[in-house]
Amino acid sequence: MVLNLDNWLFDVRIALRALVRQRGFTALVVLTLALGIGASTAMFSIVSSTLLEPLPFADPERLVVVWQTDRRTGTEREAASVPDFFDFRDRSRTLAAAGAYSLSEAYLSHPGADVERVRVARTTANLADLLGLRPLVGRLYTEDEDRPESGPVVVLSESLWRRAFGADSGVVGTALELDEVRAEVIGVMALPAVVPEESADVWMPWRETATTSPRWNHGARVIGRLAPGVELEAARSELEQLGRVLEAEYPDSNQARGVFVEPVETVLRGSFRGALRLLLLAVSLVLLIACANVANLLLARGAARRQELAVARALGASSWSLVRRFMV
Repeated sequence: MVLNLDNWLFDVRIALRALVRQRGFTALVVLTLALGIGASTAMFSIVSSTLLEPLPFADPERLVVVWQTDRRTGTEREAASVPDFFDFRDRSRTLAAAGAYSLSEAYLSHPGADVERVRVARTTANLADLLGLRPLVGRLYTEDEDRPESGPVVVLSESLWRRAFGADSGVVGTALELDEVRAEVIGVMALPAVVPEESADVWMPWRETATTSPRWNHGARVIGRLAPGVELEAARSELEQLGRVLEAEYPDSNQARGVFVEPVETVLRGSFRGALRLLLLAVSLVLLIACANVANLLLARGAARRQELAVARALGASSWSLVRRFMV
């Protein structure tokens, strides 16, 4: 069988004329397929970015969230108190490192721009390194700058830096105000730079110690990295035991409180993983239905062209030429 380009071009011209001549049929088929393909593509894009792409952290499978629990209220996931975080960090042997953060909002002002409300992440100095995040411009704050007596410094997110400062690297070393507190800009955090809960516009030192906040105040979100060779169950067992020790040591503040450890990926994706999969399945079924409807339309159209095919065969058209015409 020899492929003849002229024959193919002839069939293409016939097909285009037929599509133009039967505008209603053409529009119905295109609209049906467009809805099915568009919905499937949009849903898969969401599933891909949410479930399939790796988390924007270094070795995310080794990252865990350390929650405190409350047996009196049935709470299984609660932020830790600041003193308890330091006990987790200092006493645990299954965690290679642990960091903490808290989220808040503040009003940002700087010369030449309007005041805007921004999301602020106050983090321990080691959190960015624990997550594998790096600065795009400048540097990150140090352990010394994470002390209560140190002067205020901030790191901008890349998105805020580009939006509010025109991606000017000269912003490093300048000052801005957060809730009327003057702070020096020391760097820009490269994308993707998110704390495990959500993205932040500004990063600042946490500046907490074991004595700056009471044990009954639970506002520290704790992230840990499993030590080499340590499995999740081992970390859970150790930290649950540590929770019982702290409950005995501090019965007034830690009564009925325990510890629960789970992977960061479960926290970020577990709550909606099943729902997204069901939606993707439903949208895929919509695409299949759209294809079935188009197939039915084409079959009905083909049945109506039987006389045309009979004439073509009578004039000497081969079976291959008719198949080629339908393919086009």
